[in-house]
Amino acid sequence: MAERTQHSFFSKFNETTVVFLLMFVLFLAELRNWNPACADNAYRYLKPIFQTIISVLIIGLALKKTNPSSATDNLNPKWYWLVFAGGFLVSFSYAFYALNAVPVAETSSDIVISIEAYVQRFLAGEAIYEPIVHNTHTVIPNYLSMMWMPFIPAELLNFDYRLMAFLIAVLGFFVYTKRAIKKDCNTAIKMLLVLSPWLVFFVVAKMQKSVLTHSIEWMIVGFYFILAYSIFSKNAILKGIGVGLVALSRFSFFTWGPFYVFTTYKSLGLRKTLIALGTLTTLILGLFVFPFFIKDTTILEKGNAYYETVMAREWQVHEWQEEDEVPFHLSRGDNFAVFFHSFQDGTPTEKIQSIRTVLLYSSLFGGLFIFFLYFRYKDQLSLAFLNLIGLKIILLIFYAFIIVPFEYLFLPPICISLFLMMEKWENIPSTASTSNAPE
Repeated sequence: MAERTQHSFFSKFNETTVVFLLMFVLFLAELRNWNPACADNAYRYLKPIFQTIISVLIIGLALKKTNPSSATDNLNPKWYWLVFAGGFLVSFSYAFYALNAVPVAETSSDIVISIEAYVQRFLAGEAIYEPIVHNTHTVIPNYLSMMWMPFIPAELLNFDYRLMAFLIAVLGFFVYTKRAIKKDCNTAIKMLLVLSPWLVFFVVAKMQKSVLTHSIEWMIVGFYFILAYSIFSKNAILKGIGVGLVALSRFSFFTWGPFYVFTTYKSLGLRKTLIALGTLTTLILGLFVFPFFIKDTTILEKGNAYYETVMAREWQVHEWQEEDEVPFHLSRGDNFAVFFHSFQDGTPTEKIQSIRTVLLYSSLFGGLFIFFLYFRYKDQLSLAFLNLIGLKIILLIFYAFIIVPFEYLFLPPICISLFLMMEKWENIPSTASTSNAPE
């Protein structure tokens, strides 16, 4: 009798639902651990360890094969879109007033001010990749096209660039919600999925308001969500655009690329793979190489040299710190750079070279490892879902050893966990066509 009762109780919970809820709890832990308030004293050394463990657990749960969900949802999709609209209105109102309270000129960051210079030079027909002179320092432009081109409408319409970054994130939330609404889960879980991006926005605003007021990182989150959405699409052009948005802004996923090309070929064939690659190539040539790089082939070289000076500066104690302190951005404990600084002997240059070497080889290993996962799980999980897992793995590795760990950089790889959690409802063998794939 007791055994039947126990079975009856647990039968209320589909295995996929349990795994999803565990992933959701871990995602909240991953987000909470990113909190700069967690970086005090010795915890700065525990923080990257915990963050890595949490991410690995999320990936492990994503790889776990679960039975297809048998839950039903009778709620009309329009109600989910009304919730989405409500989340947008509340978040937009918050962002609008928060940004008005912190004008760009009063921020301690040169990110937005520098992007304004890119855009204004472009619209004026001036050379874009020339030094940008600020009041206290000079910046050598090293942003690729999609780091500044999306802000052209903001300049033309005279509204805050940071609000434009938020709106691009909303576009990412839109495609995420479009996927979430099609999932075979009960109403409560689906509502949680739809609410999650807005909850994340407010949690981040509470923990790290500067991500909104001092950076344009929400735009990068939007790009990664569009990329994640395109992974599940059969549309080759959309796939090329998804990769292009990220490749022309951040290239931290470069060792994931070969796996994505391989799996696209396996699932869609040679023709669509070539179309996707052609779309990506067209974007790179049309938005960066032809208009800018051909005119000045030293752009990348000068940008890299400038980043070297930034690395050297950020690995030194700032003038407003005590001499025995850990350099500020390393002291936040967002990744393992603090270990190299504190425990390796040698000069800052030698320490930087060490973490650079670890970053390179670990990224290459990650690129190979996701091929191993393909052969291990190809009959259990869809190729698209394996690609999303692979993307999470590569971002985990890259940001674990990124040389200058600015806090805002870690938002996109954390948010990818949200998309991964939502897509856990896709558990289809790779031999089958992608379910609910956007055309």
